Amino acid sequence: MLDAGYFNRSPHPNSLAWDSGANEMVYRGEAAMTLMGTWNIGYFTNAAHGWVAGRDFDFFPFPVIDPQLPRVAMGPIDGLVLPRQAANPAGARAVLAYFAGATAQQAFSRGSGALAPNRQVPASAYSELQQRVGDEINRSPIFTFAFDLAAPPAVASLGLDAFADFLAFPQSYPEIVRQLAARAALPGKTPQ
Repeated sequence: MLDAGYFNRSPHPNSLAWDSGANEMVYRGEAAMTLMGTWNIGYFTNAAHGWVAGRDFDFFPFPVIDPQLPRVAMGPIDGLVLPRQAANPAGARAVLAYFAGATAQQAFSRGSGALAPNRQVPASAYSELQQRVGDEINRSPIFTFAFDLAAPPAVASLGLDAFADFLAFPQSYPEIVRQLAARAALPGKTPQ
């Protein structure tokens, strides 16, 4: 896919923010697509952009590279937490229960485009696009977290930088991998 030119090499991927960079390039017609989560639904359908899902933008799963490997859905899981030293634990629990409820999750989904983690939110609450995304996730026997959420923060930062360098300079991958391994594998030390 890199050799076919499916990824932008300029500007350098680290110089683009997801919203003001990559998404705006798609919106202006300077890029054909972006690899993003469902929160992009809320971004493109907001008042500033006014796109209609299924007409102005759509979704498709990342292309299969090796059909011998199982399907994998990847994404984050957002959470609400109760601090150990909360000033009002009972009130905080009530707020957490409210936000975790189907009604609040449905409202959050409408605004953001994200799929609700509460399984009591009915499929009818989702747009046709969200339903297709949900179907794709449900067809995947494996769910995994994004690299930057699954790795220690210092290693995640190095890895994301290395991935961006790879997209910009794919021919340099041996050196990029060597530098990443050297910087991330210092026992007992924080990677630099």
